[in-house]
Amino acid sequence: MTNGFPIIKQPVTWVLIADGRQAQIYVRERAEKRGSVIRELTPIADMRREAEPVTDYETGRNATGMVFESVGGARHMSEPHMDVREKVKQHLATEIAEALDAAKTEKRFDHLILAAPPKMLGEIKKRLRKPILKCVIAALPKELTHCDVEELRERLRGVFQPII
Repeated sequence: MTNGFPIIKQPVTWVLIADGRQAQIYVRERAEKRGSVIRELTPIADMRREAEPVTDYETGRNATGMVFESVGGARHMSEPHMDVREKVKQHLATEIAEALDAAKTEKRFDHLILAAPPKMLGEIKKRLRKPILKCVIAALPKELTHCDVEELRERLRGVFQPII
């Protein structure tokens, strides 16, 4: 309490922008410019994630193995059971969920907005724990990682007018 008035903490809103290769979380901050209050999006340095290169996964003969024909002695290479690119995306989605879980435990955010292509958005959401899912106030199935901060702010303003 200050001067008999309780201190009211402004809720902190984070915005996750991701695709299958990268993710960045921004914080929505209140800023004053020329006497008016605006909402800025600022990247959070420790909340940037990059997917590992596809070349880090073993492919080819050692990963796929040989398949023998049921008739005769012919052999050929089999296809991998899982697309390596999908495995990379799933691993990135897991990293994102773990980072958000740790940040929520530290009470770094109150609300969360998610923006990612539909498939990646689904991968991320299915890995989020219930306390974090309760913080999600909007989910946008769009690819926005190519946007700079100003364009991102404008795109989100149009979609999420009440909150940005």
